[in-house]
Amino acid sequence: MERLSPLMLVGAIIASDDLVGVDQRPTDMIQAVIPDAEALMEDCLASGELDQEAFIYCLQTLCALAGHLFWGRNLSYLFSGEFSGNCSACGHSLYFVVGAYGFFCVGEEWIGPRKRTSTQNPIFPSPLQHLSPVAAWLHQKAVAHDQLEVAKQILHLFGTTKCPECNIMLEVSPAITQASGSSGD
Repeated sequence: MERLSPLMLVGAIIASDDLVGVDQRPTDMIQAVIPDAEALMEDCLASGELDQEAFIYCLQTLCALAGHLFWGRNLSYLFSGEFSGNCSACGHSLYFVVGAYGFFCVGEEWIGPRKRTSTQNPIFPSPLQHLSPVAAWLHQKAVAHDQLEVAKQILHLFGTTKCPECNIMLEVSPAITQASGSSGD
């Protein structure tokens, strides 16, 4: 897996939103390397040698290569299990916990002894038929490579929850992407 780090670096460069010194993303220079980089990433996935963390980073790189730039920058938060976002109805800042600590939404910092009383609203997984094309693609990759925990995380990342502040149901992924000023690519 020696090629994994350089490929992840290519993905990070492509997805970067730090376009200092240029007016727009240099897609003409990037396009030439994408097919070879995608093929190499697929080889890495097919090797079966990846642990969950490396698999998530590979998915993130594949997102960048496929033009899903938000997830090409942010999918690795699945490994830490926490995403920040805002409620689309009331604008309250939210934390979406997706992974080892469970699947829930809170309206304030939730880690630490003083925060044990935070309201934790469950995140409900998206039904497969309601996944966006990007979410369905990510889920399919995880299932195809026997990364069932990652597949479960993806269903929750694209699921729904209730805002702990205003109690309105909201979709998790748009709450995360819109808080960053992105449409989710």
